[in-house]
Amino acid sequence: MKEVNAEIIEIQGCFIPRRRGACFLNIKDDKFINAYEQFLKLKRSRREKTINEINYWVNGLNPSHSLSFCHGWSKSEYGGKYVNCFQFDLKPARFYGFLFRLESCPKFQFFVCVHYFEKRSHSANTYALDKIVLLSQRSDVISVLKKFCNSKMLYEE
Repeated sequence: MKEVNAEIIEIQGCFIPRRRGACFLNIKDDKFINAYEQFLKLKRSRREKTINEINYWVNGLNPSHSLSFCHGWSKSEYGGKYVNCFQFDLKPARFYGFLFRLESCPKFQFFVCVHYFEKRSHSANTYALDKIVLLSQRSDVISVLKKFCNSKMLYEE
């Protein structure tokens, strides 16, 4: 297998050790993995709103803020095929990705943002979700995520 140039781009302020975190995944020459590139093209106010929404999720804040801006898919939807997929809904745009968990800290959830698109229908983009499922299972992607998360994780009890 040829070496893949996978890069983790940390979303500043969006990491709580042993709880939740978020990043962009970037792989050179893979046009599907466009979230970070598209994020940089957003107006500054939209970039800040995006980071704020992700931060709400990372911090588990929802009493005064509806979690309708982000969601995953349950086992009852699409035959359970997309249970590790996750999206941030920033109308009209969507950031799709997946949740990564460390074996050493199973309660930790790490949102890996990989794909951006403007949604034109109510239904999920199953083409994108299928690609994300495959991406989330790639050994090179898992390896770079483990390395990044372990370097950030604090093992305080």
